[in-house]
Amino acid sequence: MAQTPNPQASPESCNFYTDYLQITLSCPGQEGASVYYTLDGTDPNPYTPSSCYYYTMPFKIYDTTTLKIVSWYCGYDTSSVVTYTYTKQQSSTECKDGSTRNTTALDIIKRALRLLNVLASDEEPETRLSQDCLTQLNWLIDSFMNERLMTYCYKLDSFSLINGQSQYTIGNDSDYDFETTLPLDIDYAYIRYNNIDYKLDKIDYKKYNEIALKTTSGLPKFISYNRNFPYGYIYLYPIPNQDYTLYIMQKKQFTKFDSLTSVVCLPPGYKDCLAYNLASKMALEFGKPVPADLRDFAIKSKNAIKSKNIEPIIMKPDNFISNDYFNIITG
Repeated sequence: MAQTPNPQASPESCNFYTDYLQITLSCPGQEGASVYYTLDGTDPNPYTPSSCYYYTMPFKIYDTTTLKIVSWYCGYDTSSVVTYTYTKQQSSTECKDGSTRNTTALDIIKRALRLLNVLASDEEPETRLSQDCLTQLNWLIDSFMNERLMTYCYKLDSFSLINGQSQYTIGNDSDYDFETTLPLDIDYAYIRYNNIDYKLDKIDYKKYNEIALKTTSGLPKFISYNRNFPYGYIYLYPIPNQDYTLYIMQKKQFTKFDSLTSVVCLPPGYKDCLAYNLASKMALEFGKPVPADLRDFAIKSKNAIKSKNIEPIIMKPDNFISNDYFNIITG
């Protein structure tokens, strides 16, 4: 006797991060076949209805579940038992911003989808859609990294210098001399020696290359940063003549979300900004024009953040009182 084709579940085995996951069962290749399932890890038996459920419509699971399904069609043997495993993931981080509950990357995504009328208020996005939106959200954050006024605080890093070494690589990898987030730029830098901080003057890479005599050693007075990718270069002049400690200050960049359950811990206004701009970004993916009010909200939310992060420029008079100084460019 022929065997009934194996049934299938949608979505397939996966980790899920929402409050629940909706499961749909089917039997491709045999229209009209009956599908039976269990949620406790036992094998379903169509001939013992009390031991399993008869599938009639999509159902929800709320926790880690082992789903087993079997299909049967009149005049055929039952199919093989097919097993799917769904693991509920819990967030291990917490944002103590006074909220009644943590906001996750998925919360931002669901709001963006609701803004586009892709998702109803009581619906949960399918797993594949959620993962695709997570990719789009991280790409959006990646684009924000190039806008200095979108970053909200400074990060101070310290690194040990090596006597006689003037060039260092910097980036997010242990293979580099300085392991940290790749800076967009270095805002401020100083050398600490004998508990005294000596400010370094910033010069661009072109000016550094124009220094005629680069073998001079001593306490560094100048720093040059050449941003590359995936790492950058830091140049110091004069060459350190001791194992000093270098401190660099940079604007803190956004952190991409590792998963849908990653907790969003940001200052006021950023969650709105992410939701509005993600919705605008994804509109074309759904074949939708960007509504004018959504576009305006996306622009205004970014402008509001930038207006808070802007730093006034303070004009200073020329400090030189004579021309009696050493020119590092010409030597």
